[in-house]
Amino acid sequence: MAAVLAQLPFWVRHPLLALPIPAFLRPSKLGSKRSLVLGLSLGFSLSLSLTGLALYALDAWKRSLRRKARKRIIEVRGDEVVKGIEGLIGNTPLVRINSLSDKLGVDILVLILSCVYDHRGNIVLPDDVAKEKIQMLRVLGAEVEPVRPVSIVDRRHYVNLARQRALEFGKETVRSTASAPSPSDTPRAVTPRPSYDNSRQAPDLLVTSASSSSRPSPDPPRGLFADQFENLSNLRAHEQGTAVEIWEQTAGRVDGFVSGAGTGGTIAGVGRVLKEKTSGACEIVLADPQGSGLYHKIHDGVMYAETESEGKRRRYQVDTIVEGIGLNRITRNLSKALPIIDDAIRVTDAEAVAMARHLALHDGLFLGSSSAVNLVACVRLARSWGRNGRGKRIVTILCDSGARHVSRFWNDDYLAREGLAIPPSLDFLFSEPCAADDDDEDAPDPTHDSELASDDPLDLPPPPMDLLEVKGGTGGAVPLEER
Repeated sequence: MAAVLAQLPFWVRHPLLALPIPAFLRPSKLGSKRSLVLGLSLGFSLSLSLTGLALYALDAWKRSLRRKARKRIIEVRGDEVVKGIEGLIGNTPLVRINSLSDKLGVDILVLILSCVYDHRGNIVLPDDVAKEKIQMLRVLGAEVEPVRPVSIVDRRHYVNLARQRALEFGKETVRSTASAPSPSDTPRAVTPRPSYDNSRQAPDLLVTSASSSSRPSPDPPRGLFADQFENLSNLRAHEQGTAVEIWEQTAGRVDGFVSGAGTGGTIAGVGRVLKEKTSGACEIVLADPQGSGLYHKIHDGVMYAETESEGKRRRYQVDTIVEGIGLNRITRNLSKALPIIDDAIRVTDAEAVAMARHLALHDGLFLGSSSAVNLVACVRLARSWGRNGRGKRIVTILCDSGARHVSRFWNDDYLAREGLAIPPSLDFLFSEPCAADDDDEDAPDPTHDSELASDDPLDLPPPPMDLLEVKGGTGGAVPLEER
């Protein structure tokens, strides 16, 4: 064995001596104590160097993510002009709400959506909306038809009337490529199906206007019913647009998403993508105004609103001053969101108004009712996390401006006539008991030795003293221990 070792190279038999270390630093010259100090020093230096390299690599990775992210419109770039107002759609930067985030210790990030209007058609909507909303649509060229709010099963519901108006656009000729080989004299409503390729396909339904020619033109005018409540193109637009923007701008750090449900497309489209990308870790929360039945649908499995209880139902129900969100039925878009919604938070009108006033005063944001409801729900979600929420992120949507809610939501005289008491501040939100700080409801009662109740009478606590007092006569109650 010794002969075999002798044949090995010197650096294999004596690796430490083979290293290019000065003679005065060799272990044989330093002694055991100095060698130990030298080893510790070298190990500490090596650890610092590796830590620095790791931090540098992490920073370089984050920079690469930022470079790969889409360009944001707030960046200053030379010689770049968007073509038309529609060129501003997308790449909307997330905004941190400082007044709420600083107080909660949780980043409240909002995606501010603005509408691009080109309304040269017929719009049917409830007549209890703010009057300036109707005026604005008319200025932009729309033919607005306000109708009384009724149930969806009523033919006079604004959705049913909009479908009928699309059909009435061309009563003479209907060309259908899906249901019949020849034109039909009876128009019917068909939800348009989106096309994901570049090829031009014949539409499912063409409702043509009157024409002097006996033969229909190759591409006649059509009456289109968008059907945003049931058309899944609504959901897909948020999956392919809004959700992607949120994911890229947060670099994948999203712990909660809050949204109301007007059609259900936003919370379904964005929620499904964030759930998938975070492997279910992102909490999807529905913000529901008063008068809507979705809160009880999520919590209790029953579509119910308190205003539908006996004695409160009216012919023309006015449940809330919040416009744009809240439902009492399950739409096709919303049905896709129900499996991924983790919780629902109820927000009253007074709470939404107080939030809107706070944001205008402290953050310079002039918001509408739906946006205010979303942010109240964000605060409650953050507080439900308690101390575990420090450093987390919640994203929501600011979907309406206060400019469309001046006559009702921002009108103090109107609110006073409705008997709506507005809190002077948001202290009511931050003084609510935090669920995460409460005692665990599933924990065993500390007054008992075990979580399960005992069937043995000897293990029961003694009865109250007033039950042991003599209630007349000669008899009396005697404690169990004295029997």
